Amino acid sequence: MKNLLLILSFLISSIAVAQKTIEDYVKQGIEYHDAGKYEMAIEVYQQALLQEENSVLVIYEMAMTYMYMKQYENALKHASTVINLDDKYLMQAYVAKGNCLDALGKSGEAIKTYKKAIKKIGDNYMLYYNLGLTYYNQGKLKEAEESITNAIKNNPNHPSSHLLLGYLMNNQGNKVQSILALHYFLFLEPNSGRSSGVFELLKKQFSGNVERTGPTDISILLSPESMDKKTNSDLLK
Repeated sequence: MKNLLLILSFLISSIAVAQKTIEDYVKQGIEYHDAGKYEMAIEVYQQALLQEENSVLVIYEMAMTYMYMKQYENALKHASTVINLDDKYLMQAYVAKGNCLDALGKSGEAIKTYKKAIKKIGDNYMLYYNLGLTYYNQGKLKEAEESITNAIKNNPNHPSSHLLLGYLMNNQGNKVQSILALHYFLFLEPNSGRSSGVFELLKKQFSGNVERTGPTDISILLSPESMDKKTNSDLLK
């Protein structure tokens, strides 16, 4: 009986150590990735797979590192593996797969990937955002607007969705809608690297009638000349 208990204790300890080892490998791999040492990160993840061949976490992290290395085919392979395993990181893997397809010039396949993911997983702001971004880059502004609107509905606090909507509205000549979207982006992300460019665009849209009055406060002076007839009529609908 004592021998049986010792064996069980040993097995449980071994499993715990193996699991901890996987987590340690992943932690180290992420540290290498964040430091820009992508090849070293891949080596660490490969060692981790010797411990657990079908670790969804490890395979997903490999996909992300390959994507940052711009080895899109390898990233696509690993993202597809995560999707096929149909476990954790499913949504993230779909986003990575779509991004890789887009980077490889296969925007049509990327769109199909995002739509398939939405159908399988359900509404998700990151899926809608990336779908909208792909449409935007293709010049399909109507489809992009619909997707970005859905992203904002699912997560009103996602800065990038408001930013993309602001640029989209600006491209279509819808100045007021653009300003509202960009202003909301600055409300959510007032001091990032992207904020200064957005602030300059707002100033340009209103000929300089935009003033930062605080760390997160912006004053906008509207004049009748700043809104064309089309924009005013849209506001009345």
